[in-house]
Parts: sequence; structure tokens; C-alpha cells
Amino acid sequence: MTSEQNLIRVAYYAALLSPDKDTQVGAIILDKSGLFIQAQDCNRPPENLDLPTDVLNSSAKYDFIEHAERNVLFRAGEGANGCIMVAPYAPCCACARAMIAFRIETLICHKAAISRGKWADEILRAHEMLRSAGIRVEVYEGEIGRITNLIGGEEWNP
Repeated sequence: MTSEQNLIRVAYYAALLSPDKDTQVGAIILDKSGLFIQAQDCNRPPENLDLPTDVLNSSAKYDFIEHAERNVLFRAGEGANGCIMVAPYAPCCACARAMIAFRIETLICHKAAISRGKWADEILRAHEMLRSAGIRVEVYEGEIGRITNLIGGEEWNP
């Protein structure tokens, strides 16, 4: 079992705290040494936002739920500078811009969770932004095991 596998598993476990029962995403930030978790979070609304009834069952949920990558950056604050983010899914452009602004040094993601489909063009643009900003992207290609997450409303075992 590799350290990348364990770190990605922790990010998948963080996703289980998401109130979104359609898609659960988690992310963690490691300190500069890569040995200690500095922050972890999931896709969820801001802590002090009361959600309207049934918003999570509608397309309006995207107006209320923040991506896990940005939530974990907000939680870490300036302490994210020069750190490592572990986020299984390939980032969208808004999350990539946030990683750049918070000066993340390395992003570790999981190849099996990198969506292509309808998000392919945005993922490519986001990765180009990260490379252009000097952020190293590492992709773990193995299986994770011992975890089940929801993606598109269906259980998935990475």
C-alpha cells in the first residue's frame, strides 16, 4: 500500500461528510512536509448558510454547494501556501484558480476518478492553468479499496 493510496483514501473518507447524496467529493491539505493533515473538507455549503428545503434535490444545489477543493482551501487559509492538496477528482477551472491563488505546490489526484465525458475540455484547461502556475500534478493510477462513495447518485468503489 502506497502513501498516495492512503492519502487519497483519506480524501474519499472526507467526502462521506458531504450532504450531497448525489456526488460526494473530499479533499485534504497536507503540510509542507507531506506528513500531517492540515485541513480536510468536502463538497458542502458554507457552514453558516441555511439551505432552503429540498435544495439538495434540485439543480439549484450547485448555487449553494462549494466544491471540496475550495472548501479545504478556505479552511486552511494562508497556511495552504506551499502545501500539498489531495483531491481525487480532477479540478474544475474555478478550483484550479483557487489552488493557484492559495499557492498550492502539488496536487495529487486519482486517475480512476478523473472524469472525462462532458467535463473533458474544462479539465484540460484547469490542468493547463496548474502547469502554467508551476503546480505539480501527480496522478495515482492504482485502486484505493475499502471505501464507497456516491458519484452521479450511484455507489462507486474506487
